[in-house]
Amino acid sequence: MDEDFPTTFKFCYEHSFSDFSHKRNQSLDLEISQEDPDYIYSIDKSEYLKYIIEKYSIKTPLLKFDQRIVSEAIRLVPSEWFPRGQFFVERERKYEKEVIIYRIPFEGDGELFKLRLEEDFIGYNGDSLGTYIENGYLCFELINFYNDLEKIKSWAEKNLSLLQGKYLLLTQKISKFNYSLEWRAKSTIEQRKNRITSLSEILGVPVKKVSNVPEVFSPNESTKQLVTIKPSLDEKNHNPEYVLSDEIYFDILKKIHDIGKNFERHPSTHLGKHEEDLRDLIITFLQPHYELSITGENFNKKGKTDILIRFQNTNVFVAECKFWQGEQGFLKTISQLLNYLTWRDSKAAIIMFVRKKDFSSILQTAKANINKHENHIEFLGEQEETWLNYNFHLNGDEKRKVKLAVLLFNLENSK
Repeated sequence: MDEDFPTTFKFCYEHSFSDFSHKRNQSLDLEISQEDPDYIYSIDKSEYLKYIIEKYSIKTPLLKFDQRIVSEAIRLVPSEWFPRGQFFVERERKYEKEVIIYRIPFEGDGELFKLRLEEDFIGYNGDSLGTYIENGYLCFELINFYNDLEKIKSWAEKNLSLLQGKYLLLTQKISKFNYSLEWRAKSTIEQRKNRITSLSEILGVPVKKVSNVPEVFSPNESTKQLVTIKPSLDEKNHNPEYVLSDEIYFDILKKIHDIGKNFERHPSTHLGKHEEDLRDLIITFLQPHYELSITGENFNKKGKTDILIRFQNTNVFVAECKFWQGEQGFLKTISQLLNYLTWRDSKAAIIMFVRKKDFSSILQTAKANINKHENHIEFLGEQEETWLNYNFHLNGDEKRKVKLAVLLFNLENSK
């Protein structure tokens, strides 16, 4: 079957490793800073340190170069990709050519292969190889222009050597981060203890935990929750589709709700931050809890969505983060989210940050006007006063329901 080429990413070049590790360190600091003072003093330090390191260390993905395999396919190759002056091709046309696909099995989080290593040479990407991930394999493709497998073998060896060199640098960066993590965790725990002691001595009373601290920050939870997603068949094509269970959906929403409430209690955690910064904090807190791919600002159908959770290449949860910009902006955000959804996306959320006075009035405005949206079906009830659940339908398909949660957080003091 003739196919276009899959979408690729540049190996070890897409995103900043420095930014990724910095946000991880911020999350570690935030979690320790929110611990119950009694807990910090009572818990066995080595056990707590072990938990923190396990949660925030980066698990190095294992690339098995010695187990690589090859396959072939016929792709439609654009004429501009052909070596100049060696083939008679017409402009803006595609031609069938054989490609050889190299597949390298790996274990772990493939998103780490996108972390950029050349922090001081951001504009340079001449040695970054186009790769893609498919069914547990890191893949790259070579076009057999000359029907010469010896040439393909030579090119492949160069590419494999490049990948191995980049992979070695990536593992070294991860090892360096993990090595520094233990020192950082020890230091942060000690600082937290010293702060509690100072407060207690200065104030002359014991320092106690504020009631109802969100569960999402409790280290008593397992680091990762195994998620089973049941396949069902779509009515039209009888293809399998994967649907996030209501139990896991509400568990994810609860964690987001807890994180938002923590933002409200501690303005310093989000002071001066933009939408994408708050989104990244939410993603960072979600990732350790689920055996799912949780990413930010991904392309999904018609645009970029803020939070995307995937299972076996299927989108099972989509969320959009926005600052409140009035009733029309709220309804527009719903439309924007619905435009991102495909028939597989049955569960979604809108996370609305409010940096305006009279939060109660804004909350009532959202509740009173959401049914004006043309895709609104029904109100399912409040989980909390600022956590609202609805049924909507997809654009152009009234039979296809979408569970949509709306969560609003009062960040008036975060300007």
